[in-house]
Amino acid sequence: MRRLLLLIPVLVLATALVLSFESVSASRRPVLLPQHTIGNLTTKANPDVIKAGGTVQLSLTVVGPAEYQPCVPVHFWVDDASGHRAWTEVQFWMCPMYKGPGTIAPGQSTTFAFNWPTRSLAPGVYTVHGRFGGGPATDSGNIPTVTVEIQ
Repeated sequence: MRRLLLLIPVLVLATALVLSFESVSASRRPVLLPQHTIGNLTTKANPDVIKAGGTVQLSLTVVGPAEYQPCVPVHFWVDDASGHRAWTEVQFWMCPMYKGPGTIAPGQSTTFAFNWPTRSLAPGVYTVHGRFGGGPATDSGNIPTVTVEIQ
């Protein structure tokens, strides 16, 4: 019985150490943002954690009311954790369908999607940026950014 009583503090200490190490490990995991909305634009990345060489589906949803010009290039780029450009893509959306400006009615939405192949990228956390339409854009673009981890 006395041995059992002596083991209780040891077990409590061991449990505390294990929980402490798990907490430290969890705090080192990157915070990912696989979906981000600003105003009437929502960017999504699916999946947000992927093995190197996999494909991430990126989408941009625009909620009306909105107008946009078809066949205007939509630029996307991916920066690594140090801010270096790792991938670039230019999409031309809605070209064959429309000749004039596109309109999205209030309460309606349109989603544009494409695939981001990660085959040439090293493991790490990447931020997806983009520039849509003719509106103002900063160096980081004018669509909501999302983050993805490649393992």
